[in-house]
Amino acid sequence: MKEILLVGLNHRTAPVEVREKAAYSKEILPAVLERVYNLEDVSSCVILSTCNRTEFVLHADPVLDRDIRSLLAENLAMDPAVLQPMIYTYRQDKAVKHLFRVASALDSMVLGEPQILGQVKEAFQISFDLGQTDTLLNVLFQKAFHLAKKIRSDTGIGESAVSVSFAAVEIARKIFGSLAGKTCMVIGAGEMCELAALHLKENGVETIMVLNRTLSRAEDLAGKFGGTAHGLEDLSRLLPLADVVITSTGSQLPILTRDMLAITQRERKHAAQLIVDIAVPRDVEEEASRVDQIYLYDIDDLQHVVEENRKEREKRAEEAEKLVSAAVDTFMNRLGEFSIAPAIQELRQKMESVREDELSRCLKAMGEISEDQRQTLERFSNALLNKFLHQPIVQMKDFSGEEHAIQLIRRIFGLKED
Repeated sequence: MKEILLVGLNHRTAPVEVREKAAYSKEILPAVLERVYNLEDVSSCVILSTCNRTEFVLHADPVLDRDIRSLLAENLAMDPAVLQPMIYTYRQDKAVKHLFRVASALDSMVLGEPQILGQVKEAFQISFDLGQTDTLLNVLFQKAFHLAKKIRSDTGIGESAVSVSFAAVEIARKIFGSLAGKTCMVIGAGEMCELAALHLKENGVETIMVLNRTLSRAEDLAGKFGGTAHGLEDLSRLLPLADVVITSTGSQLPILTRDMLAITQRERKHAAQLIVDIAVPRDVEEEASRVDQIYLYDIDDLQHVVEENRKEREKRAEEAEKLVSAAVDTFMNRLGEFSIAPAIQELRQKMESVREDELSRCLKAMGEISEDQRQTLERFSNALLNKFLHQPIVQMKDFSGEEHAIQLIRRIFGLKED
């Protein structure tokens, strides 16, 4: 009997060196899908492959578990004995629940992150376009998409920043309201500076200036944002232009002092200036926070924001988990209808064929009759058929999901066995 089957590995079960080898590129994914789809007893297949997980979602015979595990081992060129503990298999309601949690970002490395839903949608679309999904997986994935959107809107799980780089954006919004048209200065060319600048740009910051001791590195980073590159010698001249300053250099001494920022504020006519210091040792003198209209946040402040937001997301995740559980129950009830629906349809078709044949014989034996008489016989035969089928179909629906009972029903009514 075919079931919903989910086989894979993720960031909880496998280290990054395994996950990166397990990931399928967009170029080879269609070939892998075709290989799986052509396995015996596979009705449909979707492969979700990201930096944090590679998962096969199938409507197939559960014995296919071993084939998928072998395929993963082959792709990784690993000793199966080493790999197998990293791979998990879920069936039926557990598979449905896992997929729902993945799509809703409840199983992500960063709880509530928004990217995963788009990745799940893309994975499904690839299989759908290749004709390798069936009605069951189509309904399952559409339900997952709907649930993920509902969780995001009803719980607000993705609203609070849970990364240092995005926490800078959250703070900037609180200070300025809108970031539209603001100017950002990035001092240094490290990864956290880059990510924070990227988030600020995506949220309305118009101009980005990148300053670095090595001008070529400043040019590389500025090129990613359509910004301008400068040497550190331009710091004092450009500082008054910046509404937001993100700094992370390797300097052992502060590069932004209280006196420098006091001068900057006079030139800015005391317009608010946010300074995000994510350097260790710090790039900004602690006393700089006493300058009027200077809002100074260091790495510890950002981590505090992140931790508070993480706790808030965990609270909202509790609400989301309840929605997931309810959705799983609803889907599994509907899954039972899927299992009996083909038998009910076949029974109706078979009995309808019998009705038509018998009516045809009756009409032929009666010879010449009026159109009203013919329609009366038609209505009579339809009514008789519906009354005859009503109770059997009611009883059949009670056996939804019970495969042995369904096969027995098929034998009783002479239907082909599934």
